[in-house]
Amino acid sequence: MKLAFVIVVGLSEAVLVQTSQGLPCVDASDRNAYNAKPISRYDVLARNAIGKDRQSLRISTTCIHIDRTAAVSLLSLNHCIAKGDYVTTVMIGGQVEVCRVSSVVLGEDYAQAKYK
Repeated sequence: MKLAFVIVVGLSEAVLVQTSQGLPCVDASDRNAYNAKPISRYDVLARNAIGKDRQSLRISTTCIHIDRTAAVSLLSLNHCIAKGDYVTTVMIGGQVEVCRVSSVVLGEDYAQAKYK
């Protein structure tokens, strides 16, 4: 029982880890661990879906055009989203664009953010 408890505590604290740049860690290793939405033609706003740290990150991408109605998926092989990780957008008509993260900075309030 003690072993199971230690593992659960370790996983819940992993969400609070900060990246080497001092930014909060948005867990993009599982599609259910984060929320992401387009906020401009080239940028996405993302935050953790679970855990205490819900601070958002503004993710600039190499995408040519992210439509305001696109569904956004992130993929990080290192747990936290970082430069070089994958961003996939899918538009209503089925058009898919796969691109990369070019930069990550602190973002605005997730609920208040609008597409610009």
